Amino acid sequence: MKYALLIIFATLYTLSASGQSGGSLDDKMKMKHDVKSYSWFYKNIFISNKFSVFTEYLIFPKINYTTLNDFENPYSLEEEIQEDGGYLMSPFTYTLEPRINIISGKKSSLSLRMPIGIGLSFINRNSNIVKNGAFHVTLPVLLGYARGINSTYDNTDRFGFSVSAGMQLVKTSLLGGGFETYFIEDNLLPTSFDIRNDWIMPLLQFEYYYRKEDNKIHGVSLAISPGTGYIKLSKVYELSKK
Repeated sequence: MKYALLIIFATLYTLSASGQSGGSLDDKMKMKHDVKSYSWFYKNIFISNKFSVFTEYLIFPKINYTTLNDFENPYSLEEEIQEDGGYLMSPFTYTLEPRINIISGKKSSLSLRMPIGIGLSFINRNSNIVKNGAFHVTLPVLLGYARGINSTYDNTDRFGFSVSAGMQLVKTSLLGGGFETYFIEDNLLPTSFDIRNDWIMPLLQFEYYYRKEDNKIHGVSLAISPGTGYIKLSKVYELSKK
């Protein structure tokens, strides 16, 4: 009888412990799932700070417009004129680049990048009909391949690089850049013209990264737009998660 009671008590205790263990296991599995979900975003979203000092330039396309030869005679012949479009030069540009890895391997990744830049730029339109301006923003969307350091969260290489391609919207003359009023006072009447302060252009971006002794990741970024006269060279500081 004594041994029977001990066997019954041990069985009940085992069943009770198993039930508690099962509930605890569910909680642990749920916790692991939450951590895993959070970890994916944490390990696949990166942010870089970039700074450019006198290393961002843009040559504007030529300006075409039509005028009357004689302002006082509306029946005078029209004359087509082409002017130099001018240029943009930025003494300082700050770029914030969020990046998300779409596919990650052990040593490389494929990512979507958006290096959004704002520049304290001077814009010389070198034109009779367009005023000079200041300040600009760039809004690119790029698809990039990276290998080595800064390509994935777990990569411990000393050096790395990335190559990206996509499209970029450049909005210039956030201050100024409108129609030049004295143009009419010079006895020239514009009958048609196209003043543009924003362009969509292709963009290529090349970056080189290196890990310093304090494990912080620095780098150099070169962005160019083939055929448009745009170039930007930046110093890269990757926000560290470790």
